[in-house]
Amino acid sequence: MAFSEAGNEGSLNGATEVDIVPAPASSHRMAVSCVTFYNIDTAAVTITIVKDKNGTNYAIAKQTLQVGDTWQPIAADGGQILDATDEKIQAFMSGAAATTNPTFTAAYADIS
Repeated sequence: MAFSEAGNEGSLNGATEVDIVPAPASSHRMAVSCVTFYNIDTAAVTITIVKDKNGTNYAIAKQTLQVGDTWQPIAADGGQILDATDEKIQAFMSGAAATTNPTFTAAYADIS
């Protein structure tokens, strides 16, 4: 078994879904250990994080972040496993940011 650590960083894009953790390749799994969001906007934002399974969203968590808040909906003590090529973790906001989109960072491992 191979275990390859990876990460992803970026920012959200309003109500458009953004891929936080990609789908695993065939015969692989993604072990998601941590996802963190930071609200750098000038107003509160509501973020929803979902597992997208073949185009169907399954809610993981939803949180309103005040200015300067961080949120860690997936942490090492719970994590998430993506075990099919049609599963990925996505996030979106309830609307557009006032000035600056919140940022995210994700840590995961590709297991084959």
